[in-house]
Amino acid sequence: MMHTRSWTVRTPRLLVAILAVLLSAGLHAASIPAPKIIGVLMYADWCPSCKILDPKLQAVQPEFAQSEILFLRFDFTDAGTTYQSSLLAQSLGLSELYERNGGRTGYMVLVDRATGRVITRITKDHSEPEIQLMFDHVAGR
Repeated sequence: MMHTRSWTVRTPRLLVAILAVLLSAGLHAASIPAPKIIGVLMYADWCPSCKILDPKLQAVQPEFAQSEILFLRFDFTDAGTTYQSSLLAQSLGLSELYERNGGRTGYMVLVDRATGRVITRITKDHSEPEIQLMFDHVAGR
């Protein structure tokens, strides 16, 4: 029996490197629209609220995979992931958001990329249909 591995981009530094390659290759302007909204999940493996919210987000996000919403997470699980998340925030111009939220976890904020303004906050108390409506609204559907 053959064993196959699937790889997932979990490291913010790797994600930034991939984005940098795409941008430098000119693919960004040609085929990938710049995100209008950034959905930032404030996450940690040990967070009870994250364990409730994350599956709801995972159920809804695939429908928006081709939208102009960039989904990412700031991972505060440990010192290493927290540091990597700070680098990601800095590289995307989200340092103020990162600092303002101070490592609190268990929610997602939808941010207007142009202004840096938080549009809405999604918590474990929102249902999948409510999350869907929030994403629809910010995606202009």
